Amino acid sequence: MSEVLEMWLERAAILEFDAGMSRSEAEEEAARLYGVLPELEWLRRAAQEGV
Repeated sequence: MSEVLEMWLERAAILEFDAGMSRSEAEEEAARLYGVLPELEWLRRAAQEGV
C-alpha cells in the first residue's frame, strides 16, 4: 500500500472518530488536507482493493 494511501486512511479514521464526521466527509477532508482531493476516487478504489 502506498505511503500516501496509508496516511490518507489514517487521517480519515482520525477525523471520523475525533471530529464525528461521516466516513465520506472524513475521507474528503483528509484528501483536502493532503492536497490529493482530485485523486479522491482513486484513493477510495485503492483502499477497497488493498493496493
